[in-house]
Amino acid sequence: MKKRLRFIGAVIRAEWHFMFREPTVLLILVIIPLFYAFLISTLYMRNQPVERPMLLIDMDNSELSRRLSTYLEATQDLAVAGRPATVDEGFALMKRSEAELMVLIPPDFSTDIKRGDQATLKLWVNSANILTYGFSYPAVANTVATLNAELTTRYFLSRGVPRPIAVEKASPLRTDERVLFAPTLLYGSFLITGIFLIIIQQVILLSLASSVGIRRERDLRATPAPYPFTDLEARFFAHSGFYVAAIAFFILVIFPLFGWPVRDPGAMILLFAAFSVALAPAAIAIAAFMPDRTASFQILMFVSTPLYLVSGFTWPLDQMPGWVQAFAALFPSTPALLALRVLSVKGGGIAAVTPYLLWMAGLFLLYLAGAVTVIRFAAKRHLSVR
Repeated sequence: MKKRLRFIGAVIRAEWHFMFREPTVLLILVIIPLFYAFLISTLYMRNQPVERPMLLIDMDNSELSRRLSTYLEATQDLAVAGRPATVDEGFALMKRSEAELMVLIPPDFSTDIKRGDQATLKLWVNSANILTYGFSYPAVANTVATLNAELTTRYFLSRGVPRPIAVEKASPLRTDERVLFAPTLLYGSFLITGIFLIIIQQVILLSLASSVGIRRERDLRATPAPYPFTDLEARFFAHSGFYVAAIAFFILVIFPLFGWPVRDPGAMILLFAAFSVALAPAAIAIAAFMPDRTASFQILMFVSTPLYLVSGFTWPLDQMPGWVQAFAALFPSTPALLALRVLSVKGGGIAAVTPYLLWMAGLFLLYLAGAVTVIRFAAKRHLSVR
């Protein structure tokens, strides 16, 4: 045991010396977390799309049409970007991405309503970006519904119906909404925490794989280490201080600075740390087969996006094929991302994510057994590094 501990200490010191000599590994461990933390946070700092550019064509120019125009402009989701003279002119502006939707109030708009007929409001919406479509279209629909209720109430009032009854007749069905967990409905807050966890995953996989790959580039005749798995494990330990620093920087600095949701910083740090530990055997096993630094980047490109997509974080896992759900369950990012949503949005502390921590613990044991087997095989093939 003492001999193995001395070996671990020697490898850790050698890895630290190598990291400060080799800028590529240090770049991955330090610059990537710093760069992506500020870049991603800056991209999503507005948190949700607002004031989507709208074209408004008022061919009626009545008191009622002007009121509708005012209501549309008053919503935070819409902003009048122009008032084209014709529909063709408006289409040309939309094709040039100068507006995302166009509303046309027809010339008989007010007359039809006063006659008791149904008026038609024409609406064209660009659905090329489903996120902005999801904000702009409901904004118009809600504005029209508000004006509908107002006009119906005025009709009943003109017939002598008391206001409370008129309001009920105008809107016989109403909803009493309870928006759970994330009442602000902010897109950035929903998305950003998961991205930070994936950044940690990429740093762990890439830093260890790059370190091993670069060493092999420089000395292909490296003597096999006496403890092959421990050799790579010690290199992971040498990098782990940077992982912890990146996690603490994300949660204690970047999250408060940009206003990202974190109800319990301690619980979130523990979750990130548990995820890093669960991922360690996989990172070690992948690094064991890195022939050079290029291969490590290729592996990263292969695993990053698929693991994020199949985790169920951005698309419901139960809507994926059964084999995909089974595949997703084998990766620590799936329970980690699901637990992260609980901590960042729902709250409840570490006790609320205990099932996900146990899930990651099971994967850690599975990965550890597989990694030890893989490293033993690798040692026989002389893939160990000094």
